[in-house]
Amino acid sequence: MRFPWKNELVADDRVKRVGVSNFDVPLLRRSMELCATPVITNQVHYNLLHREPETNGMLDFCQREGVILTAYSPLKNDVLTHPVVARIAAHHGVTPAQIAINWLVRQPYVITIPKSSDIEHAQENLDALQVNLSDDDVAQLNRIG
Repeated sequence: MRFPWKNELVADDRVKRVGVSNFDVPLLRRSMELCATPVITNQVHYNLLHREPETNGMLDFCQREGVILTAYSPLKNDVLTHPVVARIAAHHGVTPAQIAINWLVRQPYVITIPKSSDIEHAQENLDALQVNLSDDDVAQLNRIG
């Protein structure tokens, strides 16, 4: 693996930080060694029903190293129709999407990039940050993965 072109862009002040996508732990570790500036994010598929970053060590690695894990496809894999998500959403008077987004971003060093095609959905996604999940809610959500 070579990063000379990225390091040149950093040296020329054209790039301040570097992000990667779909790197596994060894590849992310190696890229961090080779890059002249911090690698600030690894964008990976992660949601309530797709928990690979937990099982392959990526989530723990990012949290330990201070690398942001950017979760893409946070609402895929039937997350919105899962009965536990729907029940918790109804209890809080919010949408299942807001529950799924909140579950992600409440974790250290995790952000998400939900698709939004209009301003109403963008606002709904932003409002997910205002949901106050209880410890019991989080425990139930953690168990569904």
